This record gives sequence, structure tokens and C-alpha cells, in this order.
Amino acid sequence: MKISLQGIKFRFIALGIALACVATLLRQLVVLPQFQPQVSELGVAQHASIARYIALDVEHSLVRRLELVGQFASDLPPELVSQQPKLQAWIAAHQRATPSFNGGMFVVGLDNFTPLAEYPALPGRRQYDFHRSPWLQAALRNKKAGMNTPAPVLQSGEPGILFTAPVRDASGVSVAMLVGIGFLNKPGFLDGINDSRLGATGNFLMVSVADQLIVHASDPNLVLKPAPLAAIRTLEQAAAGHGQGGIVEGADGTDELWTLAPLRRFGWLLVARMPTEEAFKTVEGVRSFVWRASAVPWASCCWCCFSACRASSSRSPMRRAPCA
Repeated sequence: MKISLQGIKFRFIALGIALACVATLLRQLVVLPQFQPQVSELGVAQHASIARYIALDVEHSLVRRLELVGQFASDLPPELVSQQPKLQAWIAAHQRATPSFNGGMFVVGLDNFTPLAEYPALPGRRQYDFHRSPWLQAALRNKKAGMNTPAPVLQSGEPGILFTAPVRDASGVSVAMLVGIGFLNKPGFLDGINDSRLGATGNFLMVSVADQLIVHASDPNLVLKPAPLAAIRTLEQAAAGHGQGGIVEGADGTDELWTLAPLRRFGWLLVARMPTEEAFKTVEGVRSFVWRASAVPWASCCWCCFSACRASSSRSPMRRAPCA
């Protein structure tokens, strides 16, 4: 017996299957896409508190070293500039007493622009001529305690920051430059970034918006690399005070959820970043659950359709009795 497509049973079964399909598609194509931005906003809000805490810690660390190198420069007796053994002992004593500069300290004379004393000693630094060094020229123009944009430091080539302050004589003339080195990838400096992780795969960046440069990162391979071009607009908006972050394309081409916190004194931004695969794991879990839950009504409708088909095909047609 052929199944009638016009039968009431078939219509009910077809309607049930259609409703199940429409409900599943609505959840996947309408409900979940509206749910994802809310999860993104929630993630940004949660990461913002962590980013602000680390940004404050980094800013405090930088300000403390600026104040320290300025204090050391004002405490350094200017007459020691011409007495190198005593100057060496003074530098060594202060570095050992307050080891805030994990790369040590040294003093550059302004008559020949070569190091007069250093601690700890670095091979070859005493013969180095700093006359054309951009950081020293900037420090001389600054005339107060300052720091350079992170860059490879001197002969070592390791990324770091130079904290500088002029040493003045009684008349206020600069006679030397005191320099403290902070290596970015070594313990004892910016450990809030070096030791912190965000979730299973997230980490932190510190970006100079003006230089479009990653000045520091939890991943040492990203230090002093250009900021991702796709993220520049997001960074500029955050630096101007508009927004805390969003989804950007990372340096490796994967989408990441970025949350930004400013270091206003230095014009930098602390970035808490997490791949969207982990950030939206909740949404993907809900999506997977919806597919699994939708399989139940689909299977029920298919079973009902199959049962109706079997019942219709097994029913025998009524035969008319032969005429007498």
C-alpha cells in the first residue's frame, strides 16, 4: 500500500519534524549569536580588573625606579666622578644595598662619554663610547630622571629599559650620568607580567601606542616586536579613553579577546589577551549541548514516521465478497 502524502498522520509527523528543525536553527543562528557578545563583555569586565591590577603594579615599579635613580644621582658626591676607585665602591655598595636594577648600574662621564664605574662589571662596557647613543642624548636634553623606550641594551642585546639621572655639581652643572638597567626578561623587574597567566592559554602584553611596539610580554618571543596592525585601532581608541578592548586579530592570525588598561604616565597600555577559542568556550559548550539536545526530538519524529510507515504498509486492503 502506498503512503498518502495527504494523510493526517503524515502531516502531523512532517509538522513535528519541521518545528524541531526550525527550533534548532533559531537557537544556533539567532539566540547563540546574540549570546556571544554578552559573553565577550563579561569576559572583558572580568579581565579588566586583572589588567588594571597588573598595570598599577607595572607603573609603580617603573615610577619607583625613576625615583630611585634620581635619588641616587642626587646622593652621589660629584667629587667622586674624578676618583674612580671610590666611585666604583659607591656604585657597588648602593647596588648591593638596593638591587632594584637587575642589570646593575654604571656612571658615564660627560667629558669623554665612557663609563667611569659600574657594578656588576660587564666585559667591554668600559671601552664603549656613548656619545652618539640616542638614550644618552635624550637624557641630557631631559635634565632630570627619565627612561628610554625599551630596546636592546648595550652589548648584551637583551631587551631592557635604561633609567637615567644627571649627577650635578654644587653649581647645578651636570658632570656625569647615572644609569640603572632593568632587563625585561630577567627576574626582579616587571615580574607582574613575567609570572602572570590568564586562564590556560592567555597572557599579557605591554604596548607603546605611539611607537606601535610591544615593549614587554609574558611571552619573551613577542618582546620588542611590532604591535599587530589589526589591533592598532583598538589600541588607539583605548588610549583615547574609548572602550576597554574587544576581539582583535593577533600577531599569529588567530582571533583574541583583548582587555586594555592604561599606564597613563608612560603612554602605554597593558593588554590582557586570551584566544577566543578559550574565551568563548562557554558559548561553544552551549552550542554543542543544543545540537545534542535537538537530536532527541529529531530521533522521536523519525521514529514516529518510521512506525507510521510500517503500520500503513502492513495493513491489508479490504476485499469485496464475490457475487452469488
